[in-house]
Amino acid sequence: MGQKRWLWVFHLFLLTMGLSPSGAEAGCPDFLKPYLNRFKALYSSHAAEDLSGTVQVFRNPTSGEVREVCLLERIGTGSRGAVYRIPPAPDGVARVAKIEKGFRLPMLPKHKLVLQEGIQRELRVTEALNASIGEIETASAFPKNAPWNKGVFPVLPILETYESTLGIVLIKPEMKNPIKIQSLPLSTKGQLKPEVEEGLKQIYALQQAVHQSVKSIDGTGEGMFLDIGPSNIFWVEDPLDLKQLKMSRPGFFLFEADQGTIVTGNPPVVHRNHQYYPDFKSYRDAVILQIRAQGW
Repeated sequence: MGQKRWLWVFHLFLLTMGLSPSGAEAGCPDFLKPYLNRFKALYSSHAAEDLSGTVQVFRNPTSGEVREVCLLERIGTGSRGAVYRIPPAPDGVARVAKIEKGFRLPMLPKHKLVLQEGIQRELRVTEALNASIGEIETASAFPKNAPWNKGVFPVLPILETYESTLGIVLIKPEMKNPIKIQSLPLSTKGQLKPEVEEGLKQIYALQQAVHQSVKSIDGTGEGMFLDIGPSNIFWVEDPLDLKQLKMSRPGFFLFEADQGTIVTGNPPVVHRNHQYYPDFKSYRDAVILQIRAQGW
């Protein structure tokens, strides 16, 4: 690697770790933003402790039953948790366990703030959305001809909930071939394919319908802003996944249900129930940026 490239990598590292002057990340040139986003994702994944191959004790909070579960390979990390394959259920259904992240390398305080009560909040948001699905589907903003099964919110279901020394553990089904945003191809002109853009419009409309129909769990009385960030959605087109999720055609689905969150300031302050994208164009641009970041 040439000296110039090493300098760029070092600069990106400083930006990621918050060691650059205040506002440097916001002032990053547009052509560098895909590289910065990609580097941040790689560092965040590497910084998280990997519990693959360990045996953890899970306790059912209702029955008190205790069981030992082997965490197989880690298949993903997000802003709030890490996801591991676990042995299939007796019925043969492939499952994953989502557990709060621990860190083995330094992370910014603002990143750790996002973790606080994240999985507990996911449970509460999921419950609120499932309880209000009728109102969501009849809201004026709800997408017409949506591909999702009527009466079920389009998020991976929580099959079981356990307690452990690692915190709350959520058991979810594992999809056969979920396609993450970064793996979606762009057209020769650098734009989203028409069916993908249409799917994004449906997700954006879903967020608006939720905002019209569901109150924030923070007790403020404001409408809920759903977390539809690019890292929280996946494209579904595999026939087995479509069948499992009861989708009528290819489209987007949510990995988890949560309110939008950002962290600003120094010292950092958490803003829950935040809308990331004021319009569809800003949302589409964020998705394209994520796709481009995969190619560096």
